[in-house]
Amino acid sequence: MYLNQMVLLETTMAPRDLMHAGQAIEEANGRVRLAHWGSRTLDIDIVRYGDLSLAEPDLVLPHPGLALREFWRREIAELESHER
Repeated sequence: MYLNQMVLLETTMAPRDLMHAGQAIEEANGRVRLAHWGSRTLDIDIVRYGDLSLAEPDLVLPHPGLALREFWRREIAELESHER
């Protein structure tokens, strides 16, 4: 069973710092990275960071899986509807 949750937040953190903060939360909650794309108990992704486009080896924004994950697109649309 998977539980997905998307949140909209404001931050003064740079994208890389935000990524490291998410990874620290994962680690503090027992996440172990055994295999790329392997099973995991907690996974914190930065899906978008405003309008920023970034392509670095360990951080791509928007997340490259955004176009493939209907639930992300649906949740983004819902969050955006509450911003207006």
